Amino acid sequence: MRQRKMTTSRSERMFLFILALITLSGLALYAFAPHSSAPRSESMEAEASLPQGASHRGQDSIIKDPHYVGPPAGQAKTAEKFRHYVHLDLNSIDSLTLLRVPGIGPAFAHRILALRTRLGGYYTVLQLQEVYGMDEDKFLSLRPWFIIKTPPRKHPLTHLRADSLPWHPYLSREQSSALRKLIPDMAQTLVVTCAALGLPFRFDGLQSLRIKETDRLAALQTELRRFGFVLTEHDGRTLQWDGTRCPPEATPTVATYDDHRMAMAFAPLALVRPGGVTIAHPEVVTKSYPRFWDDLRAAGFRF
Repeated sequence: MRQRKMTTSRSERMFLFILALITLSGLALYAFAPHSSAPRSESMEAEASLPQGASHRGQDSIIKDPHYVGPPAGQAKTAEKFRHYVHLDLNSIDSLTLLRVPGIGPAFAHRILALRTRLGGYYTVLQLQEVYGMDEDKFLSLRPWFIIKTPPRKHPLTHLRADSLPWHPYLSREQSSALRKLIPDMAQTLVVTCAALGLPFRFDGLQSLRIKETDRLAALQTELRRFGFVLTEHDGRTLQWDGTRCPPEATPTVATYDDHRMAMAFAPLALVRPGGVTIAHPEVVTKSYPRFWDDLRAAGFRF
């Protein structure tokens, strides 16, 4: 039978040589490395001989000795939970008292108070169901603890910021977007209506009215002065009337400044003025509401 001669290449021999060298080096390091031969009993004795007051992290997270007693002890303690039902005013309760209610931890206490802030106060305990993470079982367990004693905070319409209402939590994104576009355009009607009813007001966030069909802030001041109302403007974004009056014109005529909303805003003044209201260039309403005057006539206005 013919035998086959096995041969290796130079690269294979070099690889085998390096592998053998690494193996021998490892064996030599192991042979000369120090090894602990102390029995477990000695180890236990060494542990017991630590200075009094010192401790291992297995027993205490802070290592101490006679020269280091550790950081100051924390004074904050977990709030003691109520043992019996008590009625708590949901609109005046603070976070520390909330933490004493069984089933409420720091996260839920924060969410309850955060929603209260956004709403301006709860008007019913049922609104707790809107707190993030509140399921039916948790709500039913918490409901008996709370009552509404302090009424929610109300925002007078005459002090409302034009850019605040769209952020109310009950409004959808689409509704908020529509309101952000609509509210500045409603400002003229609200300003004229409040003045006509004798309600002092302060409307903020009106800076965009300067760049409409006309400078509506200036136009409102000019035209309402004809009827005896003295308005003031602040910082180019706030319009205010504190009740200050001046002698009105005998037969005032409202200039519309080629602005359809000026005509529509001043038209309702006819409801409170015995002599009615004269509006120059009433045709400007065709830009957005061509049937405006027809609808007013149908509502009982006379021209």
